[in-house]
Amino acid sequence: MDSGVQIVTGERGRTLSLAGELDIRAGEELLRAFREFLQSSPAKEIEIQELDLTEVESCDAAVLQLFCSAAATARTAGRALEFVNVSENVLQTAAALGLALPGGGGNGAI
Repeated sequence: MDSGVQIVTGERGRTLSLAGELDIRAGEELLRAFREFLQSSPAKEIEIQELDLTEVESCDAAVLQLFCSAAATARTAGRALEFVNVSENVLQTAAALGLALPGGGGNGAI
């Protein structure tokens, strides 16, 4: 992928893993991935979906906004999108911008 983004969906569609340097240039690709991921399973089958950010090397404000928007979309659909294994770089960028990502505590979640 041109942006250096790697999107891997788990076998049940429950976890979406992102990797690489995420910035505004990856926006359309991320938006498509979020749509597919959030629509991948009927809401009654999966109430919580995870976004794994372990391998994210960096991100900018536009990507953090996409993360928050994806969480809001999931809530509207009756689901929860949890941010798990948030990399230190993402934590630092979010903190510098005064942003918080929804997520279930532990291991780097904001």
